[in-house]
Amino acid sequence: MAASAEPHVLHAAKGIGYLTAGGGVGQVVRFVTAILLARALGADGLGQYMLALTVAGLCSSLAALGLDDAMVRYLAIQAREGNRSAVAGTLQIGVGISTLVGTITGVGLFVAAGAVADRVFDAPELVPVLRAFGVIVPFMTLSNALLGVARGSKRMDVAALAEEVVQSLVRLALILPLLFLGLEPVAAAVVFGVGDVASSLTMVALLRRQLPLRAAFGRGVRRDVRGLVGFAGPLWLAGALRKFRQNIETLLLGSLTAVASVGIFSVAAKVNLVGHTVYSAIITSVKPHLAELHGSRDREGLRHLYRTTTRWALLFGLPFCLVTVLYAEPILAVFGDSFTAGTTALVVLAAGELVNAATGVCGSVLDMARRTGAKLVNAVLWLVLILGANLLLIPRWGVLGAAVASVLASSLINVLRIVQVWVLERVHPYDRTFLKPAAAGVGAFAFGAAVARVWSPADHPLVLAVQAGLVVAVYALLVVLLRPEAEDAMVAGRVWGRVRRLPGQLGRSLRPARAAERV
Repeated sequence: MAASAEPHVLHAAKGIGYLTAGGGVGQVVRFVTAILLARALGADGLGQYMLALTVAGLCSSLAALGLDDAMVRYLAIQAREGNRSAVAGTLQIGVGISTLVGTITGVGLFVAAGAVADRVFDAPELVPVLRAFGVIVPFMTLSNALLGVARGSKRMDVAALAEEVVQSLVRLALILPLLFLGLEPVAAAVVFGVGDVASSLTMVALLRRQLPLRAAFGRGVRRDVRGLVGFAGPLWLAGALRKFRQNIETLLLGSLTAVASVGIFSVAAKVNLVGHTVYSAIITSVKPHLAELHGSRDREGLRHLYRTTTRWALLFGLPFCLVTVLYAEPILAVFGDSFTAGTTALVVLAAGELVNAATGVCGSVLDMARRTGAKLVNAVLWLVLILGANLLLIPRWGVLGAAVASVLASSLINVLRIVQVWVLERVHPYDRTFLKPAAAGVGAFAFGAAVARVWSPADHPLVLAVQAGLVVAVYALLVVLLRPEAEDAMVAGRVWGRVRRLPGQLGRSLRPARAAERV
């Protein structure tokens, strides 16, 4: 291992651990929440909710102006230099401007709700839901800006706790009583907004000691407005195109087909996101480290971190993709029989997620290496590809067409980004170590397919859970038998060491309390 890469690998692994743990909790809670929403609202009501949420997400993304992503790079470098005045100035620009624009955008959505519902979706019942999300847009924008602050400060624990745990638990806690009172799409929208507020309050409370949040409201701070905004501009345009691209299926399904199709596709996408948890954690955690290594011109360290984290993305993403492909129909049946129409679409989406994992953090390397021109070109090309594919395939295949279009466009762009990183930075992520998780995946898939033939996973949800667990266990066993790489063993050793010390640490922390009780 490159000596300069070791601390970054360890710190990135620590951040990945926090984000994966938080993401795991968040995915479980959101999965339960999605089931409750699907059963309470039905395909049509869930379609209304998802359409309005998609529009609000686009508004929030536009209002961010790319400053949330820009703060990840700037705060990482400024914090390393110990320049608290510059950090305060970056907070002032990044959080203040985006929140102000978010407020203006939210007012615009509230006013234009009727026109959007009637003219774009031909669904007048969407008006109150869109207005509810118009009120929520400023809080969504603030929450995203604070997430950029947490990630740029390498506080992945704070980001995971706020975004994944607090936000999802608050939403679930509020939805449960509403189920008995009669849940409607507008009430579900209000619950979504309260979750964002809770997430923002959590991040402010946990970051105020580390970062000069109070100083950001004062004077005498150093503001690199030109540098920050100049860097954020291409990111903003690329991010807006990305957000539009990520939701193009929802928008086109809502305008070209029945609203119920939106509900079916959203459930399939929600299930597929479970496999995205670790991949998302890796991307989020590695970005500030890539920025530092590129800023110090450490090409060897950059190459090693790029290769290691890409292998981790494949290693941890494979078992989720296997389970999704093997058990797509019984998984969707948990949400209700009407949602099993999306079975083939879910299989296609899972295949696309596998491509994402195999191509790793190539997009993050381009971002943190300040290759914003390449990022913008990719965003435009991606949008053209996905828009054209969706317009061609959705009228023919409906939900399946949306899934095929999404996977086709994302796979082509990921391959392009791999090539761009090689051409621009002269690094690539692949070596023979990638053969081990691939071989383990083939073995686990064969095992799962054989078991499913003998014991149908559709018999009962418990049977489904047992078979999925067995597939993951077989995959993990094969990975261990094929022997982990040095970096993997190093990280695993650190984790095991902490686990072994945990009982002693808990015992020492309890002794003063016990002594006080005796007194």
